[in-house]
Amino acid sequence: MSNPLGQFYNGLLTSINKRFSRGFSVLGSYTWSKNIDYNSTNNNMEDSTIQNPFNFNHSRGLADSDHPQRFVGSFVWELPGKKLSSNALSAVLGNWQMSGIVTLQSGRPFSVLSSGDRTAGAANGGNSDAYADLAGNLTVTGGSRGQQVARYFDTSAVAQAVAGTFGALGRNVLRGPGFDNTDLSVSRAFPLYFREGAKLSFRTEFFNLFNRPQLGQPNATIGNRTFGRITSTASGPRILQLSLKVEF
Repeated sequence: MSNPLGQFYNGLLTSINKRFSRGFSVLGSYTWSKNIDYNSTNNNMEDSTIQNPFNFNHSRGLADSDHPQRFVGSFVWELPGKKLSSNALSAVLGNWQMSGIVTLQSGRPFSVLSSGDRTAGAANGGNSDAYADLAGNLTVTGGSRGQQVARYFDTSAVAQAVAGTFGALGRNVLRGPGFDNTDLSVSRAFPLYFREGAKLSFRTEFFNLFNRPQLGQPNATIGNRTFGRITSTASGPRILQLSLKVEF
């Protein structure tokens, strides 16, 4: 799919929805896609900054929001009440509902930039830095999470752009860390007998259930003291939320 503003998107979407016995159901979707544009700032090319106005293809690359692979799965499990073997078990374990969402996706792309105003002339108003020049085999470092935080990509494989040029490396040539998150919710409604239909609803929610650090994008501007390092996260730590609600 493409449009006059220079955005090109192609994707494959698959999904599954299955209801099992005993109150258990799952829903899952997987997307395989590629999103290319000239600028991801907004949808109006007239207001966006194109680095080289004489060569739009110099800024053509993966969109900032490109995630080539994304999976979202959810489930709902309703524990039976009256079907349990005894009244005691029914009172303790029955009528609970558990649900969760698992999100897995590729990281976002990013550009390696030169520092300072090194773009050719003032055609773009000096609103963006030039891309870096390639000086070696530019790859993602990989390894453990600690190694990725310390140096996410090979910083020796890039150099400052030659003065008066827009840089030769190109836009969004590397991809940041992926995203892996699980949220969980457990709830139950207790009947209140002072009025017909009245009930007490209890709900507990775990956001980022496994407290997994979701690494942010690395610093990718040459000359910065944290160049190549990851100094932020893409989401918060585990959050537990409890609620009680009376309905009548």
